[in-house]
Order: sequence, then C-alpha cells, then structure tokens
Amino acid sequence: MAKKTKPVSAAQAEALQKALEEAELKIKALNTLIDVAEEQLKIDIKKSLVPSRIVKSENITQKLGQNQVVPLYSV
Repeated sequence: MAKKTKPVSAAQAEALQKALEEAELKIKALNTLIDVAEEQLKIDIKKSLVPSRIVKSENITQKLGQNQVVPLYSV
C-alpha cells in the first residue's frame, strides 16, 4: 500500500533545499576537521570499514592456513 504524501509548497521546498545545503556543508566541514585532526595528531579517528575482528581473523588464517582455523562467525 503506497503512502499518501501531502503536496509541498514552493516555500517549503525552498526551505528544505536550504536545510539540505546547510547539512551537506556541515558534513563537509566536519569531515575536513576530522582529516586535519587525524593528520596533526597521527591517530585514526574515522571508523574502519572492516572490523578489527575480521582483519585479525584473516591474519591468523594467512599464518596458520585455511584448514587449521575454525571461523566463529560468518561474513
């Protein structure tokens, strides 16, 4: 069942567009701030896309071989 939506006035559309632009600018500024902090402080602030459990598991697998490691979770 499709959800019914109310029509948006031109003023509402303009306000939404302005809010979107401000949010995108804020995101860009915060990402720049994080990048500068990481560079100056020499630390990783952003989360890794690959959990460290998986990286460690892959390192163990490479050292021991596929047949010697029992996976505890599925990816």
